[in-house]
Amino acid sequence: MLLKEMSDEDLIFLIKRGSKAAETVFYQRYSVYSRHAARHYLSEFRDSGISEDEYFAVAFSKIPEVLARDEDLGKTFYVYWKAVVRNAIYDYVKENSYTLGAKPLGDISLDDYRYKDNLSILFTDIMSENETDDEIKDYLRPYLEGNNTLLSEDEKLVARLKIYEDCSRSDIIKLTGLGERRVDYLTRTALDKIKQLLKENYL
Repeated sequence: MLLKEMSDEDLIFLIKRGSKAAETVFYQRYSVYSRHAARHYLSEFRDSGISEDEYFAVAFSKIPEVLARDEDLGKTFYVYWKAVVRNAIYDYVKENSYTLGAKPLGDISLDDYRYKDNLSILFTDIMSENETDDEIKDYLRPYLEGNNTLLSEDEKLVARLKIYEDCSRSDIIKLTGLGERRVDYLTRTALDKIKQLLKENYL
């Protein structure tokens, strides 16, 4: 089998054993993913004044960082890398936006949770780094469905679609029939409440 046809998991296995050829192929693959991410964030933060190449550089720089984090990422590498990139991009926009129009979004991720009072909690403070994406989703479920959840029914719906179904903003609007502003509001308040619950339990 050609290296280009190998899965991320197989390439990472070879990289961990010193294969420079596998590393080259892996970086080429994630260079393409980084360019896709850059175009996505260029559109999302269109008023920030930040270039596509800057977004690309942030995304690409996270490849070695994530590779070094956990030897057992395997199949979940892409999901974890994507989450780390998202946090890094939001921080970059917050620190480098040239206009007041660009607002970083406080999102659920595998990397960390950020709060208005500048406190943060690493997800690895709660769970080990090698937890699978499904295990993390199971962990978050009580905050959406438990008896003590702070979320309204609409917030639960939007949060489930965003976190468990990985729906985009436009998908949520189509599926729920809610307006754009309502979906934006529910997404923001749902994530804020989930993060507040996590903060209360673990800080």
